[in-house]
Amino acid sequence: MKIPGGPVPEWQLFEPQIKKTETGIEETGVITPDGQYFPFDHGESIAFIREGNQRKPVIKLSDGTEVSFEAWKIRRREDLKKLFEGADPKYGELYLRLLEDFPELEQLSVKAGTKEQYPTLEFTGGFWKRPDSQNPNPKIIVEMENQAHYQDLLRDREESAREAAALLGISFEELLKNPEILGKFIFLHEIGHAQDYLANFQNGEKAKNDPNFDPVSENLDKRKEEMVTLPVPGENPVGVKKMYKEGRLTSYFEKYKEYYLSKGITSPEDLVKKHELAYRNLPSEKYADQFAADVLKKYWSILVS
Repeated sequence: MKIPGGPVPEWQLFEPQIKKTETGIEETGVITPDGQYFPFDHGESIAFIREGNQRKPVIKLSDGTEVSFEAWKIRRREDLKKLFEGADPKYGELYLRLLEDFPELEQLSVKAGTKEQYPTLEFTGGFWKRPDSQNPNPKIIVEMENQAHYQDLLRDREESAREAAALLGISFEELLKNPEILGKFIFLHEIGHAQDYLANFQNGEKAKNDPNFDPVSENLDKRKEEMVTLPVPGENPVGVKKMYKEGRLTSYFEKYKEYYLSKGITSPEDLVKKHELAYRNLPSEKYADQFAADVLKKYWSILVS
């Protein structure tokens, strides 16, 4: 006679994650017995095959082949390393450490880019994108190969660079001598935005308990509420800097000059500066800045090795 009880087999502790699609149910990833999350590429799923008296997890790939879960994880890490080929290897080293500290970042897509490919990068080092119909996970795009880009940003985005130096506990002069530090800070800042979204929206308590909760809309609405409080409502510093470069900010300032003077903003140049400072103080920006600073200080030895 079998008696109930005893340890639960490990394979039963794997938690496949699913979502409804227009064509049915799709597996999006799996949470392992130790709580780590691993996202699936489209068409991948998990299965358990019998080996003697046990069952072992395998991943069914989109082409129908099967690989052991451990082999699949190794392949994923190798694919991650390829993302950073051509870049300073410290980007990859930092990211692999982050995956240990923040398992939810397995859901993040990372891509290297240039300002030629992404014009937004002209006055910034990176940006993040919320999930959409084409990409079910958040994504960051960061300049990781051209270090001269960060020398330019130290001039073009000086207020933000000074804020980064202060958060790291170093002088602005040290940042000027080591622009690669700014590159890593921006890389981690964008990851901070994605981590905020994953932890507090996509994987948050409300998402788990409210079937009608839309994490993308909720996050976007919160961001819009912040952005309308800026000196140039709704514009990020990249947009304001572009307006200034193209000469459009002068006419914009003149149109609302009385309002800006009442706020202590005396010129288009002053508007660029005050807008940058206000942006840095938005709650979502402060979250990402602090995330980047905390990670860099924890792994400072990677930067100086």
